[in-house]
Amino acid sequence: MWGLDLIGPMPTGTKGGAKHAIVAVDYFTKWAEAEALVHITEANTTSFVKKNIIYRFGIPSIIITDNGTQFDNKKFREMCEEFKIANYYASPAHPQINGQTEAVNKVIKHTLKAKLEAKKSGWCREKIITKVVNAAEAILKTI
Repeated sequence: MWGLDLIGPMPTGTKGGAKHAIVAVDYFTKWAEAEALVHITEANTTSFVKKNIIYRFGIPSIIITDNGTQFDNKKFREMCEEFKIANYYASPAHPQINGQTEAVNKVIKHTLKAKLEAKKSGWCREKIITKVVNAAEAILKTI
């Protein structure tokens, strides 16, 4: 079971002006994946799921997301149907349903802010997001 969410907007990075990141967390292992995004689109979200979850770790039985249009759309639903993935949406009134992803997002945002202030550079160019995701995984595993 994986949880997906977006973070941003963040300060523009140097990688084509990325301002957002998509984050995925495996609820069992607490493994996290993240990728910088210039644009939030149906194609980007489905591509991320295929590349960073399905092709690397196998087909998950469940994906939990929020009700954002990047996840609640025909292309995303078709991908879930194609791979027989149950897709559940967290209620806007109860985002804690996707709590592990929200916890990782909180750590990522806090740590990115600190790293960016220290380095005074773009979060994409420095590949800071990868390091921050690794730190978030370690923290989440202790919770």
